[in-house]
Amino acid sequence: MIDQDLLFQWGAITKKVVAEEKVVEEDHPSYYYYQLLEGRLRAVNINEQGKEYLQYIVNPGETFAEIPLVIPTPFQITVVADIPSEIIKLPRDRFDTLLVNHPHLQAELSKVLANRLRLKYIITKELCNHNPQHSILSLLEYLQKEGKHICKACNKVKLTRQQIADMLGLRVETVIRAIRDLYDRELLVIQNGKVFYPARVHNT
Repeated sequence: MIDQDLLFQWGAITKKVVAEEKVVEEDHPSYYYYQLLEGRLRAVNINEQGKEYLQYIVNPGETFAEIPLVIPTPFQITVVADIPSEIIKLPRDRFDTLLVNHPHLQAELSKVLANRLRLKYIITKELCNHNPQHSILSLLEYLQKEGKHICKACNKVKLTRQQIADMLGLRVETVIRAIRDLYDRELLVIQNGKVFYPARVHNT
């Protein structure tokens, strides 16, 4: 979201984390602006039984856990490293000053929050739908329009079936069956175990 050189100019530091390490935890206070430099993170809520509900995936260059930067509240999510990763941390007081000196970044932050909220609305609507095929198509359509987790060149979906299930609150077995049904209806393509959306013929 923010040029990393600019972050370092304002005093940001980096931190390396190992796979499955928690970067931030739900209900803990926030002291930093966070941005992913390398690796991949997942933002989740964890219930009392330890089951994760996937909110979103963080890729290099993206910010995460940003709500406490806007309103004084603890983290609403837990962010965990999927793989060994490196994050950028900027103390929130310096981040506030950065926004004053670069006001266009406030608009960018607002767009991030709006897109997070839009995805939340889509998923909440689909949770009431009770039609896994429709829920999966709605999620893929949103991701395709946003240019996230779907290859622009080949249409390959970069989410696993488990990740789709976690985002939609479904069992992975349900997602597997639903994806197969969507394939039979020619609404998406399955090739070498990979899912492609929108449906089209691939030679890879």
